[in-house]
Amino acid sequence: MKYLSKMNIILIILIQVFYFADKSWAEPNLVFVSIAPQKFFVERIGGNEVRVEVMVNPGESPATFNPNPKKMSHLAYAKLYFSIGVPFEKVWISRIKSMQPKLKVISFWPDLIVGVALSALILKSSIEILRDAKLEMANHQST
Repeated sequence: MKYLSKMNIILIILIQVFYFADKSWAEPNLVFVSIAPQKFFVERIGGNEVRVEVMVNPGESPATFNPNPKKMSHLAYAKLYFSIGVPFEKVWISRIKSMQPKLKVISFWPDLIVGVALSALILKSSIEILRDAKLEMANHQST
């Protein structure tokens, strides 16, 4: 039950971010993810409505990652941040929230320590959440 209510909250946040964007629909919403595998799925599901940037690029370690000033300045324009519990987030998420109070941070799995690979169950639930949000946006635009 707790899982379903958390998924409903995430879905509501996604819908709000995409429906009530400050900019026109012609410009995609900037979304940040923690690691590269997340980017692939968010891009596929978000399509043209999102522009996805990765905090920890391939070759960088999530355990020792420190965002550079350029990345932090890009984060100022982001609408959403998908957190998955990688080590750097324990320190940086609270800092990011304090610097960017309008940024919606969605923690899918706060207790999960993730390496390079994500489990199929987590990916499936992420895909379903993002796909449902996209369908809701499309239905709302057509009415």
